Amino acid sequence: MHPVFSVDAFKAFSAAHDATAHNLANINTDEFRSMRLDLETGPEGKGVKPSLVTEDRNPGPVVHRQELVEDEQKVVRQREVAVHASNTDVAREIAQMIRHERAFEASARVVRTYDHLAGNIIDVLV
Repeated sequence: MHPVFSVDAFKAFSAAHDATAHNLANINTDEFRSMRLDLETGPEGKGVKPSLVTEDRNPGPVVHRQELVEDEQKVVRQREVAVHASNTDVAREIAQMIRHERAFEASARVVRTYDHLAGNIIDVLV
């Protein structure tokens, strides 16, 4: 076991967490499409690394908004428009955040264990 795979995992889970945070930050942005960062097994079948960023192409719910428009006579009026809201699913994003947090914690435990074992080996050799 080598800790470099856990360091790569820290980076991968952090990037996935950032994508989830980006989705949640844009939940009130009309026409926003959520994205997901897929992860895959790292080199030589060890660790994890970012794979592919995909965008959810499904439209969000239709919402009605009021917007101001100016006609030829420079009169400003309100009109109702229908737009697609963000398609971000809060429950799914929170579940993703929890999953990434737990995976990050597991990677931290691997590094701590490696550090502990290396310390024990040094103690035995010295």
